[in-house]
Amino acid sequence: SVTNYGVNNFSGLTFNQYAPSIKTTGATVTTTQIVNIPDNCIIFIQANVVGQRTGGSAGAAGDGAGYIRRATYSRTGGAGPVLIGAVQDGYTAESQAGWDCTLDISGNTVRVRITGAVNNNVTWNSTILTKQLTI
Repeated sequence: SVTNYGVNNFSGLTFNQYAPSIKTTGATVTTTQIVNIPDNCIIFIQANVVGQRTGGSAGAAGDGAGYIRRATYSRTGGAGPVLIGAVQDGYTAESQAGWDCTLDISGNTVRVRITGAVNNNVTWNSTILTKQLTI
């Protein structure tokens, strides 16, 4: 489920915060959030993601992970989004090295993508912050 906790809009600046929760089984890369990138804007995205192992035959009870990922994108003239610089891995803490979180582009959206591990059931929760400026 996705909850939008608030939007402030002044002088073309938009702030959004979302808190989706998703469950995964195994090491399949899964999208936890999709952010639409409007045309003619610059957008900063910060994903704060936490995961906790809730079952499975691998790993240990209490295994978990936390991530902060940041990136800035531009989109102009009807073209697709372009990553400005690189996705910044601001923070990574994992009980299992195979877990991961990243941001990637798909069409005119940016996806927050998470990965668990083989034989792990993981519950993920994330807070996504976006700041958008229309250009």
